[in-house]
Amino acid sequence: MNRAPGGAAIALAVAALVLAPARTAAQAKGKTPAPAAVEREPGVVWEHTVSMEMAGFSMPATTSKICKPRRDWSEPPGSGSGDRDCKTTDVRRSGQTMTWKVVCEGKEKMTGEGEMTWAGDSYTGKMTMHSADGDMLMRMKGRQTSQECDAGETKRQVAALQAQAAEAQARGTAQLCDAGVQSMNASVFAGATPPCADPAARNRMCDRAATRKGYLQAIQFPEAQQKEFAQVCGRPLGASLAKICSDTLREEAASAKLVTAEAMELLSFIEKHCPNETKAVAQRECAGQEYSSMGAKYRDFCVKYGAHLMAKPPPKPAAPKKPEDQPADAAKKAVKGLFGF
Repeated sequence: MNRAPGGAAIALAVAALVLAPARTAAQAKGKTPAPAAVEREPGVVWEHTVSMEMAGFSMPATTSKICKPRRDWSEPPGSGSGDRDCKTTDVRRSGQTMTWKVVCEGKEKMTGEGEMTWAGDSYTGKMTMHSADGDMLMRMKGRQTSQECDAGETKRQVAALQAQAAEAQARGTAQLCDAGVQSMNASVFAGATPPCADPAARNRMCDRAATRKGYLQAIQFPEAQQKEFAQVCGRPLGASLAKICSDTLREEAASAKLVTAEAMELLSFIEKHCPNETKAVAQRECAGQEYSSMGAKYRDFCVKYGAHLMAKPPPKPAAPKKPEDQPADAAKKAVKGLFGF
């Protein structure tokens, strides 16, 4: 009987959980650093076989070797696999029988319970796993071999793998934080559990908004993300725009005679984002100038500015003064002339 692909994925996940093969020191040497805190522990290799059934589908029996301490088993098979998603809980032993429960919180969420019974140097058992695709039954059996091993090696390998995973996660988070700073993407730092929870990185992004480059990057994002910036940084995105415009005007004035790409970018920024500074440049470069006498750098700028002024509606004429106001105005002018203000 055919099974859904999801069931096959669960079968493989469970197989990885219960079939945690032992590795020799020679296999691990030079590949995974072993923390010195876990000392060598005398152990013996057990041969472990598992067969699985689910919804009429059965997987062929799989055999692996597991290094266990010479003392009595205190954990079910697979408990030392280092699987972060699956945890063994409620382990109990009564005489020659052990029972336990399993909870998996990863992509394939599962729960389960298992039982195994020893008879000398061998055991039999079963474990049932419950998932959205149905129940899976695993039948287990094992026997002790004469091969000696280091039971602490598995613990060292698991500890090293966990340390590597933690280091990789930290490295990935740092890269994500840096990407958020460089792109001015406030979403990286937003929310109750932000992708980047590093306050130093968040502050670097907020500080970059006070620079021309950072501001230009941030305003490219949709309005919703610009609002996220205000929430993350405690101030609106344009809070530093007046200073940015003032600084840009000084840079532009210093490069007024240059026609480089950088100098043109300064002029373009002022024209698009800084109305007061636009007026200052126009008074400096456009006022009293004939079109033919304007420098090529400012010709288009002055034409646009002039067109903008012409597009403004003319000011409304002042209402004619009432006759009774005229003597008062004359008195004001006389006083101003007398005292010089």
